[in-house]
Amino acid sequence: QPPPPPPLEKKRLPFYRKTGVLVSVLIILVLSLITISVNDIMKALLHSRAEVHVPNIEGKSILDALSIVSSLNLSLIQDGQEFDESLPAGTILRQHPPSGMKVRTRRLIRVIVSKGGKVVFVPLIIEHPIAEAQSRLAQDGLQIGSINEQFSADFAKGIVISQEPSSGTIVTHGALIDLAVSKGAAPAGSVIVPNFIEKRIDTVEDWAAQLGIKVKMKEDPKAIGRAGIVVKQRPLPDQPLIDEAFFVTIVPLLASEQGFRFSYKVPRGLGESEIRIQARSNRGEYDVYHGQHHGGYLIEVPMDIDSTTRVRVYIDGDLKHERVIEP
Repeated sequence: QPPPPPPLEKKRLPFYRKTGVLVSVLIILVLSLITISVNDIMKALLHSRAEVHVPNIEGKSILDALSIVSSLNLSLIQDGQEFDESLPAGTILRQHPPSGMKVRTRRLIRVIVSKGGKVVFVPLIIEHPIAEAQSRLAQDGLQIGSINEQFSADFAKGIVISQEPSSGTIVTHGALIDLAVSKGAAPAGSVIVPNFIEKRIDTVEDWAAQLGIKVKMKEDPKAIGRAGIVVKQRPLPDQPLIDEAFFVTIVPLLASEQGFRFSYKVPRGLGESEIRIQARSNRGEYDVYHGQHHGGYLIEVPMDIDSTTRVRVYIDGDLKHERVIEP
């Protein structure tokens, strides 16, 4: 009987291969534990943050919206801007998530912000026929407002003499542009009326006396300025006197004799500027004067002072003068 075959020897893996396998297994285990731990930590952190209801910030200004969401530990991010005629620039148009939705604190609220109405530059239409002016305005999305016909020695009949707002002014789409249109030359021998606005009534009377013209004067108790200053006239400046009567409206002559008058002289060197005078007292804050003047013009405003009053003068929107007046 032949002898049995020798037993098979088991092949042993080299030591370095055993070590590599063990290290790989350990790495996989460690990574699995880390992944599980990170997920658990993130879930714990997420669920540890309080839930809040998203507030309604549509129609709010950016500053107001930021204050509202910050008080709830939420954040705000602007996703874009759109033109909107119904809301002023800087107002929230839309938001996401919508109001009322439950979210965790520190959530971002995305918003679209209004750019206001679409704006355009007013074109120059002076010296153009009225039909051409209307067409040009329509091209820019603008419309003709009021039309005031005036005699003019410089412009033919039907030509635009002036416009308001002036060319280059930024206005919203669809704005109205008021026009003065020439009626042609005034009748031969007509008396052309000068511009008496902001002049004293005695200047008007001297002019009228030289020409034998009757002046009809009316005092406006609501008019603001120096006593006796012309605030309205009819006919308008540079127009012919038709019915031999000249009508003016003035600041009441007795204004200088009643109560306190606040005086302010517009700084010299300024071109035509917007002057606004505001007062604040126990009656609240209110405007006492608003007008356009050049440097050097003296403004005198009658005021009824019955309590401590703070008066501020703004030139083109900037505060230039402040004074406290005691009764």
